[in-house]
Amino acid sequence: MPDQKRGGQGTPLFNQILGYLFKEKAMSVDLLKRKISMGMMMLVIISSSHARATDYLIEDGDNFGDLDLVNTDTLLMTGGEGHLLSLYAQSTATIENTKPALPETGSIWGIVGYDSSTINVSGGFINTIDGCNSSKITVSGGSVVWLILTDESTAHVSGGQFVDGFRVDDIDAEIHLYGYNFNIGPNHGSPLTGFWPDDTPFNIYLSNAPEIKTIDHITFHVIPEPSSFLLLCLGSCILKKKK
Repeated sequence: MPDQKRGGQGTPLFNQILGYLFKEKAMSVDLLKRKISMGMMMLVIISSSHARATDYLIEDGDNFGDLDLVNTDTLLMTGGEGHLLSLYAQSTATIENTKPALPETGSIWGIVGYDSSTINVSGGFINTIDGCNSSKITVSGGSVVWLILTDESTAHVSGGQFVDGFRVDDIDAEIHLYGYNFNIGPNHGSPLTGFWPDDTPFNIYLSNAPEIKTIDHITFHVIPEPSSFLLLCLGSCILKKKK
């Protein structure tokens, strides 16, 4: 089961408040009143800010099953597996790794972002990532079978393996792709090829929804090739020395 941590439920916070109130053995009544008032304010402010967040830590051996993140909930996954992860409101999920799995299946069956939620993926094996409403998705690594966007969702992709590819289902959805040597010439289309910023080649199939071409909803951000970038830096250093 995932490790669920709630802030403000233990005793250390209360002990800190007591220490603040009674660190001085001798004090006037007025000073004591001021300290009690300040202590109560500290307790209310700190406790309320902690109570708003629920953090989930998913590690090796954990299985979160079907899990909903609401409000400002956060989740960090460094291992383990799960079935369906749904994000609502302003919640955030960060996937750094999962249980090893076949790329075409995944250790997570699906991640769905709703409202203004945020999904960050840098590793692991995921079957499908769905962006809905105004959700934001960032993928910099890992293996994903499908990345599907609807409504006004956005995705920023700078790495990873996409087994089946991308699909945009709404005219307001947008994918931002970071890399170089994209095949975006006159005959651009599927499969989309190029290199990620770390010099890893990619080959992504683009699936189209009725009357919507996924390629028309991809913004390409060209990052200089590593060799070109090194030459540029070297040239800059030489120019500076000449000056």
